[in-house]
Amino acid sequence: MLTKKQRSILNSYIGEDSDDKAVLSIYPLRYEFREIIDESQWQISMKVLFRATIISAIKTQRFGNRSITRFRVMTDYNEYDCIIFNNRFVDKSLENQEVSIYGTLSDKFQIVVSQMNRKSLNELEGIFPVYSQKEGVTQYQIRSIIKKVLKENYHQIEEIIPEKYIKKYKLLTYREAIKEIHFPHSALHLKHAERTLKYAEALQYQVAIGLSKKENQLIIKKNQTIDKEIVRQFISDLPFEMTDDQQQTIQSIMIDLQRPQVMRRLVMGDVGSGKTVVATAAILAMGFQSNRQIAFLCPTEVLAYQHYETLTKQIGQYIKVGLLTGSMSSNEKRDILDKLRNNEITCLIGTHSLFSEPVTFNNLKLVIMDEQHRFGVTQRQALLQKGESVDVLMLSATPIPRTLASSLYSHIDISTIETMPINRQRVITKLIRENTITSILDELIERISLKDQVYVICPSIEEDNKLQVKNVKTITKNLKKEFGSKIIVEMIHGQMNREEIASVLNDFKAHKIDMLVSTTVIEVGIHIENANTMVIYNGERFGLSQLHQLRGRIGRNEKQAVCYVLCDTNDQNSLQRLEMFEKESSGFALSMIDLKLRGSGDLLGIRQSGMPMFTIFNPIRDEKMLVESAKDAWEIINSSDSQEKAFVKKIVKIKDSIVDAMI
Repeated sequence: MLTKKQRSILNSYIGEDSDDKAVLSIYPLRYEFREIIDESQWQISMKVLFRATIISAIKTQRFGNRSITRFRVMTDYNEYDCIIFNNRFVDKSLENQEVSIYGTLSDKFQIVVSQMNRKSLNELEGIFPVYSQKEGVTQYQIRSIIKKVLKENYHQIEEIIPEKYIKKYKLLTYREAIKEIHFPHSALHLKHAERTLKYAEALQYQVAIGLSKKENQLIIKKNQTIDKEIVRQFISDLPFEMTDDQQQTIQSIMIDLQRPQVMRRLVMGDVGSGKTVVATAAILAMGFQSNRQIAFLCPTEVLAYQHYETLTKQIGQYIKVGLLTGSMSSNEKRDILDKLRNNEITCLIGTHSLFSEPVTFNNLKLVIMDEQHRFGVTQRQALLQKGESVDVLMLSATPIPRTLASSLYSHIDISTIETMPINRQRVITKLIRENTITSILDELIERISLKDQVYVICPSIEEDNKLQVKNVKTITKNLKKEFGSKIIVEMIHGQMNREEIASVLNDFKAHKIDMLVSTTVIEVGIHIENANTMVIYNGERFGLSQLHQLRGRIGRNEKQAVCYVLCDTNDQNSLQRLEMFEKESSGFALSMIDLKLRGSGDLLGIRQSGMPMFTIFNPIRDEKMLVESAKDAWEIINSSDSQEKAFVKKIVKIKDSIVDAMI
């Protein structure tokens, strides 16, 4: 049984209402491979495990919540200064005693100690898991809890992988794999455990995907005709020539809309590749001269308002477009909802407001989701239930390569827009190793003098002493003071209401503003062609995906665009990421880079990427397993074997949570 303190720690990891066994799914971040290395072979930065005698007093200095403990030890060959950080309770009775020490040789005769006690070296030698830590919890404590939970529940751990596939791939049982992932007997045992758990995760995901595909195939809609002629007319009237990818995507959508099965199509394209115009064609095909209605779901009010303006301008003469957002007044909302119920609105554009119960469609037949992964699966399903046999078109500006996407999302159809619009130039990106615009001020003034407009991006709205980052309000104030009336500077951020945001954006679009200081509120979908320069403060604060989305706001005409990324960090991982961003302009390439750097579980920031959340499986490193598990999953779904049928039943219960990244 767990002690009261252990129970409290466990709850902090898994929550009070969770089954204790849930902690076994918190896999180690890494492992310490502790081995005894001859002292003569020690090198700086090496992890060392050895016996020594403490030959000085153990003294601890405190600095607020932090502390440093110092003492001296002697081995058979040398004396070393030892340091322990942030452990106020070092056992002082160890003075003059022989102890076992594990730590890092930080200098020739200095060791930073991780662990010290009277145990034998054999007890400290081996492979030790290292877990994510919560404040006040030591690795020893979380290891002890997991060991106890594992011992008490080992025989209750149910097998996940059907026996046929355990034999086929020479895997461990799920129970054995869980034990070895936490407390491996050897490096080989750990390798087998990782392989088993990866396959289990991939197989569950692929079975869930397969079940979703079968479900989609069973949803039949009434015969519906679409107006292809109005779509052709719309395309011919555009002030630009559509790319082959765009035209092929529209053609696929037109076929989908007329099929008896409901459409479930994902359109992936880099920022600025023209996904919105494809969606507009779908809206026109479905809504023109029919009683069918369309819902256009957007992640932000800024994007919803822009889509409303764009669609009203492009197809407002053919269909009635409406807008519904949370910041609208009660009277405005009531008017929109009445018109929606009476079928006086063909296409309703909105944010999370579209999920709410009062939103009632007369005949909802098409849902378009822009950056759909920003919404929960329950929310998305709630919107689909407002209609019958609803077609779904999903748009994603965080693309992944077609081959990987087809393996991950085999339950839906995928269109990829890889070709950028004609006459677009590659955005020049410049990494500036200081967090100030002083060195580029003349360049900015020159670009503005040539009738260019500038975005200035800050990670914070107002000053925050903890974050120590640039903020919109201070930067706006400083720039206005710097430029006076020569250059018009305004700001935009998420705390402003809809009318204020719309007013500033309209003035920026009309070129009444030269420089717009903003948070990431302009990250998705903002299209202002004349804004061709961007400055991003504290570039290290943003992930690759967010940086690429921000950069996608410029370079939307034939002129050369420039993006300046400012940072003063010395963190090598951040600098590596920013240097890659400086060199690479393709969203497809950047997504793959980030996947390799950070793993699938954190690709471009989980909920911003549209990628499934895997715990241990990595679709890049384990792509062969991804493909094989898809074949196995389809066999299992169609199997008559009782064990495999039971496996499918388990997945049915948790399918929605597994396929949370996509409908």
